[in-house]
Amino acid sequence: AKAVRTAAKAMKEVYPEAIVGGPSVTGISKEGTYDTEIGGKTFFEQAMEAGMWEDVKAVTFHPYVWRVTPEEYMQELEEGLNYYKQEYIKKGVEPPKLWSTEAGRFTAQSTVGTDKNKGALVCRQILLMKTHDLIDAPFGIFSFDRSGIIDIDQENTYGHVSSGAEGLEKYGTLYYPTEAFLSVAGMNYVMAESEFKEVLDTANVYMSRYWSDKFNQDIITLHTEKTEESITLNLGTDNVTLYDEYGNAEVINSDNGEFQFDVDTNVSYI
Repeated sequence: AKAVRTAAKAMKEVYPEAIVGGPSVTGISKEGTYDTEIGGKTFFEQAMEAGMWEDVKAVTFHPYVWRVTPEEYMQELEEGLNYYKQEYIKKGVEPPKLWSTEAGRFTAQSTVGTDKNKGALVCRQILLMKTHDLIDAPFGIFSFDRSGIIDIDQENTYGHVSSGAEGLEKYGTLYYPTEAFLSVAGMNYVMAESEFKEVLDTANVYMSRYWSDKFNQDIITLHTEKTEESITLNLGTDNVTLYDEYGNAEVINSDNGEFQFDVDTNVSYI
């Protein structure tokens, strides 16, 4: 926190309007999992005691939570982020901006397994954040092959690429895009310049509507949590463009305004 405050002062000498973020809290609410580890909340509290709130007007965080379903994820995330805001308010200052500077998955996780599934999970995490309007700045996204103390080739796979390091040929060629990379690239293409409008009520399919300045029309995102579903929507038009998880487009026509979509855990876009 002292380093962040010193950097903030130096930046504002050059650019007084600069908004400086810190201190890169890892994990939203959980304490450390090892005796020697400082949990995200504890680290934030220590930074506040050092006076971070006086110079740092944005809290940077890595939004890791430890619940599974989207509803549980958002509940824990919202509780944690609201806590950060309230701690600033207690100091008599404006609540901080919230900047997510890292989010993602790695294929070695038991809940991930494949690169395609990793891409789906990363995209869904980003859309959840966007839907609930919990952050003020875009993500820094990672897509690692592995994680841990021994398997430390994480930085080789930063940015959704496979590792080209010696002995890791099976993971691909250096900077060779993976399915996760393509999924996020597809999402970025479709969702650029879009604004969240509403969550659409469905039984087993997660759907949200956005307005797109890029396409000058609505976008609907669809995905499930675990299952494959078929859903019929009355969209009040004769044709729509359906984008798959990689951003490939297909124009679909209808005589009565109703369209049937097959939906799975990968995000698709109407």
